[in-house]
Amino acid sequence: MGEFFRGDFGQYFTPKQIVEFIVKAIGVKKDWKVLDTSCGSGGFLLHALKTIRDEADAIYGEDNIGSAAWKSYWHEFAEKNLYGIEINEQISRVAKMNMIIHDDGHTNIITNDGLKNNTTIEIENRNLHFQDGTFDLIMTNPPFGSTVKADEVGYYKEYELFEKNLGITETKERIVDDNNKKKWRTSQSTEVLFLERCYKYLNEENGYLAIVIPDGVLTNSSTQYVRDWLIEHFRILAVVSLPQHTFSHVRAGVKSSVLFLKKHPKELTHKFEQTLTDIKAIVHKEKELDKEQRTERMLELYKESIFKYSSDYDILLLEVENVGYDATGKTIEGSELMEAGQRINEFISEAL
Repeated sequence: MGEFFRGDFGQYFTPKQIVEFIVKAIGVKKDWKVLDTSCGSGGFLLHALKTIRDEADAIYGEDNIGSAAWKSYWHEFAEKNLYGIEINEQISRVAKMNMIIHDDGHTNIITNDGLKNNTTIEIENRNLHFQDGTFDLIMTNPPFGSTVKADEVGYYKEYELFEKNLGITETKERIVDDNNKKKWRTSQSTEVLFLERCYKYLNEENGYLAIVIPDGVLTNSSTQYVRDWLIEHFRILAVVSLPQHTFSHVRAGVKSSVLFLKKHPKELTHKFEQTLTDIKAIVHKEKELDKEQRTERMLELYKESIFKYSSDYDILLLEVENVGYDATGKTIEGSELMEAGQRINEFISEAL
């Protein structure tokens, strides 16, 4: 089935071991509304459901498994709290069937481009539940290596990350006029756009994001503006580096990491943005500075300012070398994933 599931959009199934690790690390709660914006066969949703079913087993005990109360505990979560978007219609059907086999929860899995806005999805899928600002948790492994071209989609102007002149050390001012062609990039990678799409879907009070991302987004100098954007919009909780071969057996050899993030309240993001605007205005007046000095000056002032309202900021950094399988997908002993998941879960509980 490998060739069938490897589509034109760079999608592939997330290995079960990685899914289990992420679900354990984030700790799904029964009242959370959960979304996967690139759900594939529904792995993240199924394991979120398993978490709540296991919880029901523990609460009601072996003698009451199968009772109406036991089923109601987890079935309502399956029916009303699990949501998925998948661009490939055939794979979307697989996800729905997967959920039906595991006793439903398929109602809110839809076929569409996960980068489209919620209003478009409402109209095209006749589903009113994919509203911005309403999801408590998003777990996703978005397509890597694909690009979205501005002249091929109608939604590129909805994305800040499609703009030029972003970033803490960018000396040029952001262009306000959306109709000015100089404002926009000609293309953007799907994984970068999914960061922003997920941000919009998350709620303000308890919005968590666990996302697999290629290491290039975290390390390349050309994507510094993306990391700057992340700092403004999310509290970075943990970063887990995965080994090179993690996705090799599903035909994806990109070195990747998992980010665990919590959405900032809007007022905090506005503080970050206003601080940067003010700093750039100050540095712009310092005519004696060359470009390199101006960049350093902006970074220095920005650090001084943001730590006033973003102190006590620890990030858990982990490197996992053994994920429980080799490059061919063959099981090997000594997986570090479950221990890492437990550490992250404890860290998030203590940090927040």
